[in-house]
Amino acid sequence: AARDEYAARSSYAGRILQTIEPTLEGILKDFVRMQVQSINDCKMNMRHAFVAPYFAKFPLFCDRVEALASELTSPKSEAIQAVYIELIEAMFAALEYHADKDRGSKVAPFFLFKNYAYFCYRCDSFMPAYASEGPLTLDLGTDAFSRDGSGSASSALSVPVVAL
Repeated sequence: AARDEYAARSSYAGRILQTIEPTLEGILKDFVRMQVQSINDCKMNMRHAFVAPYFAKFPLFCDRVEALASELTSPKSEAIQAVYIELIEAMFAALEYHADKDRGSKVAPFFLFKNYAYFCYRCDSFMPAYASEGPLTLDLGTDAFSRDGSGSASSALSVPVVAL
C-alpha cells in the first residue's frame, strides 16, 4: 500500500514538472535572447576599453549558472551548454564587429588580442583539447607564435599567451 501511495505521489510530482518545464525553457530562451540583444547593442570605444563589458561579465554568469545548476541538475546539461554556445557566439560576433569598424586603426588588433586572451584565461573550460599542448608564446619582434620556445622566443620581446 505504501509503495502504491509513493508511486502515485511521484507520478503527480512528475506531471507537475512536465507542466512547468516548457515555462522554464521559455523563460531561459527569453533571458538568452535579451542577453544577446544586450551584447549586440553594446556601444564601446576600443581606445578606452580594456576588455569588452560582456566578456568581463561572462565568467561571473557561468559561475552563477553552474552553482544553480549543481543544485538542480548536472552542471553541464545540454540546455546549459546550448546557452553557453549561443552567448559565446554572440560575444565573439560582436567583438569582431567592433574590431571591423576600426580595422584601419592600430588599436583593433590589440583590442581583439586582449579580449581573446581574457576569454582564454577566465573561461579555460571552453577551450578545445589542443590547449593542453603547452604554453604558446608570441614573439613581438617577428609576430610569430611558438609552442615549444623554438625560434626567437628567447628574445626579450617574447610574451607568453595566457592559457593557450
